[in-house]
Amino acid sequence: MENRPPITLAYVEDHNSVREGIVLLLERTGQLKVEFETGDGRELIAQLSQAAKLPDVCIIDISMPLMDGFTLVDEIKARWKDMKILILTAFDEEYLIIKMIRKGANGYLLKGCSAETLRNAVYDIHESGYYYSEAANSKVFSMVHKKQVKFNDFTKRDLEFMKHCCSAMSYSDIARLMNTTERSVAGYRDKLFSKFGVNSRVSLVMLAMRIGVLGLDGSAPINNYTKQ
Repeated sequence: MENRPPITLAYVEDHNSVREGIVLLLERTGQLKVEFETGDGRELIAQLSQAAKLPDVCIIDISMPLMDGFTLVDEIKARWKDMKILILTAFDEEYLIIKMIRKGANGYLLKGCSAETLRNAVYDIHESGYYYSEAANSKVFSMVHKKQVKFNDFTKRDLEFMKHCCSAMSYSDIARLMNTTERSVAGYRDKLFSKFGVNSRVSLVMLAMRIGVLGLDGSAPINNYTKQ
């Protein structure tokens, strides 16, 4: 880490003691610097609007008064679409993670993570544009970088299922929308989990976006595929 360039950060967290502790952990190595710090999303927007230089990465909590993390991410992406964002929160519900991914968050961590994990997530987001621990360890990322994963590796039903995975729908809802059974949907899921070496819906969504099968809005170019 000593050879990595300094990375500037913004951090918004409404609990002062939590925020102060995280700032200390982040800055301990000297390679990270929290330039913007606040407990209010609206205040962060004001700070960024007046900044001579924007931070490299924004670290954002979800549950906050006045402006929650979802609204804050929307505001940031509307004003600075290339801003990199790491969500640091106590919420681990799958649908919340997927919702944040769709809004453009580059990574998602729980507050119980280690200091090393947090710092590594910041570095990964700054350097490669994403961080998700389970997905990052998957064999698919090696396949992606080697261009071994291609669009025609997927059937239309695979793609349709992956598109719906990027929503808040349950698997039973997806089955109804696809006019099939829950068993068939489970089959699509298990096949893709096995193929990509992942074991969660969130991982599948992250990977689908990473390889370009899905856009950040959850769209899938199904019409570009001929494999049935």
